[in-house]
Amino acid sequence: MRARFTTIISSIAIYILLIAGGITATALAQETSADRYIEVGNSFFTQGKLQQAVGQYTKAIEAGAKEGAIYLQRGITYARMGEYQKAIKDFNQAIDIDPQLSAALYSRAMLHERTGDNGKAVLDYTRAIEVNPDYAEAYYNRGIINMHMEDVERAINDFVDAVNIRPDFAKAYYNLGLAYSSKGATEMALDSYTRAIEANPGYLEAYFNRGLANYDLDNLDDAEADYLTVIDLDPTYANAYYSLGATYEWMKLHDEAIAQYEKYLSLAPVSDSVLIARVTKQITDIKEKVVNTKWRMDNPLFVHPDSEKTLNPNLEIEKGKDKK
Repeated sequence: MRARFTTIISSIAIYILLIAGGITATALAQETSADRYIEVGNSFFTQGKLQQAVGQYTKAIEAGAKEGAIYLQRGITYARMGEYQKAIKDFNQAIDIDPQLSAALYSRAMLHERTGDNGKAVLDYTRAIEVNPDYAEAYYNRGIINMHMEDVERAINDFVDAVNIRPDFAKAYYNLGLAYSSKGATEMALDSYTRAIEANPGYLEAYFNRGLANYDLDNLDDAEADYLTVIDLDPTYANAYYSLGATYEWMKLHDEAIAQYEKYLSLAPVSDSVLIARVTKQITDIKEKVVNTKWRMDNPLFVHPDSEKTLNPNLEIEKGKDKK
């Protein structure tokens, strides 16, 4: 009897505390129920069971969950399902509830970007940054849009902000390199590609583009090393063989150039018909040049003193233009 009486007293005490705090037993039950729905929904989301996750998040909202975060999570789930209008509606609701929810602004920006509305995307990325000035991904994504809009200077500023916040942000360094390269700042591009590689030692595209930068700067040995690294990482990367061939041709390593060009031709997709035709002609030209050079060496009386510069200028690779 005493034990039961104690339990009743304890229950009454808890109820009084809840009432004093403005929480009714019904509200507490709703909150507990909503939390459970959210927990199950998150589990479904992690397993990739998106429809079931949406169902649980909806039940959580019906059970009383009103935070912006639940609408954000359901919106992200809708976005994963390709139901963009429902996702936008949930992101709007999340932002209405909590205008400082930077993740909702960022998520809505991504959807605007995905559906081609870059103007709205930039506005939301900007608002996300205003709420959270350390949002590196928002700077990065805004930079990508600025690159697409050919606003290179703004793109550079965004990528610089992104890497200042996250020094290990390899993709931001890589795209910073592309931005510098597009405006002819090759040395700065080279440095950015190097930083991307330092952050991600397996970054194939960064090695390839650093190779192009090294070639432009006459760092031919370094260009060769970068292209060889690309080939080591991906032996099917056709353009690396082409660029390595161009490097060897400029170094007058004709046999090596031909070998790389032929490897390119064995891997190049049919859609690269223009480059395929050019490389085929380059191989023919190199072979003719080798034959002519050998003939002149075998017949020294016929060698023109300025032969390498004047007899067949069209056979020389035009440096800087035969790269891809």
